[in-house]
Amino acid sequence: MITEQTLKKTYTIMVVDDDKGVIKFMSRILADDGYKALTFINAVEAFEYFKSNQQEIDLIVTDLVMPDIDGLELIEKIRRHDQQIPVVLMSGDTAALRKIREDSLGINEIAEKPTAIFKIGEIIQNVL
Repeated sequence: MITEQTLKKTYTIMVVDDDKGVIKFMSRILADDGYKALTFINAVEAFEYFKSNQQEIDLIVTDLVMPDIDGLELIEKIRRHDQQIPVVLMSGDTAALRKIREDSLGINEIAEKPTAIFKIGEIIQNVL
């Protein structure tokens, strides 16, 4: 749902997930909700982009389980550069999610897949 707040500014959301289907679906949902989506299937590439362009990114949504570096390591790297950017961590691994504390890395929201994918607009609106 687009509110008056989102109409005032187009927010840019970085989405990091190694599943191309999730990326494609979330991009469509975010665009329908009025957001600009920057999508990455590789967390290392996402972090490199973030370092050079962090001023244009308003929020990060990342998967937990990914090859190369996982979502927690990505968040740790991002926090070394920016303590304030909102972060949403998603995963289908509910056991792993239960072990993570939101405040441990400055995670604003922890969301369970696949439900979170369908509610991503609402989740982002609550975090922003």
